[in-house]
Amino acid sequence: MYIARMDADDVSPPERLVKQVAYLEAHPEVGVLGTRTAFASTMHESRGMQAFVDWQNKILSPREHYVKRFVDAPLAHPTVMFRRELVSAHGGYDTGPLPEDHELWLRWMDAGVRFAKLPEELLTWNDHSGRLSRTHPNYSVDAFFATKAKWLARWMKRKLDSRPAIIAGTSALCRDRAAKLEAEGIAVNAFTDVKAREVPGYSFIPHEQLPPAGEAFIVSFISQRGTGERIAEFLSTRGLAEGTDFILAA
Repeated sequence: MYIARMDADDVSPPERLVKQVAYLEAHPEVGVLGTRTAFASTMHESRGMQAFVDWQNKILSPREHYVKRFVDAPLAHPTVMFRRELVSAHGGYDTGPLPEDHELWLRWMDAGVRFAKLPEELLTWNDHSGRLSRTHPNYSVDAFFATKAKWLARWMKRKLDSRPAIIAGTSALCRDRAAKLEAEGIAVNAFTDVKAREVPGYSFIPHEQLPPAGEAFIVSFISQRGTGERIAEFLSTRGLAEGTDFILAA
């Protein structure tokens, strides 16, 4: 049995559900399936949302959804179809003051549920001034990061295996996010950045002197658009693996 959802102000072609059911029937290892989306907006300024949709549409495989889950919600909520038994096994939507879809994805992924996305654009995501993601405090930047910090810390406690945690980014925003991670029980050992900048109470490691694979775990809180992919590329050239030696969490 499957549950599919869509927002009232979005549009899907009728074949969307047929294709999603067929995929889930053929891939029993996948629990949640989204689709790529087309983007339409009545807003004068929607470049940020367009960039977000473009980013989501690049993420297709279960592995990609898993390693990108702390950047932002890796699939569009209105596109999803999921197995009904997941609700019984891992709980449904949290009704607290938080982004309920991203929280659900993080909780289910933490439990080992695999996510994937069809490569077709099977939903038009309509952006307008009345969208809750633009108006409701549950979808504020702070609400998103508080949710991410909880599940990131929970995952890191299992992942670190006594390795030191290093934060990439020394801006006030990055330091604030590091403090929230520490409040969730993760000890931050050092900071790194492309330019040397002292963070009181912590060591600073130049980015070209970061430890090799297996000796530390790096969390990037740098949020400038496009920077995350450049950071991932740089760390990968040093032999570090995303999801194993570092994670993007901006």
